[in-house]
Amino acid sequence: MKYDILIKLITERFPVLGFVICLLSILMATYTIYLGSKAKRFLLKSKWLGIEIKIENLTTEERGKNTLCKKKEMIELEEQGKKK
Repeated sequence: MKYDILIKLITERFPVLGFVICLLSILMATYTIYLGSKAKRFLLKSKWLGIEIKIENLTTEERGKNTLCKKKEMIELEEQGKKK
């Protein structure tokens, strides 16, 4: 409701501004579509080149192990830094 009044005011008082906003929204939509197609082409090209892109779906246990390992590594690095 509030936005309808705002849009009406903008288009009646400043028709050029309304037109510019419309053009910008169309431009943003086409750019988003372009980026999506670019990403799809990259994935297809990587398949042709024989590069396999793995998107891993880790379970919660595996995620926990990974974070624990990273924390241990960080603690070890900090201790080495303190010794030097």
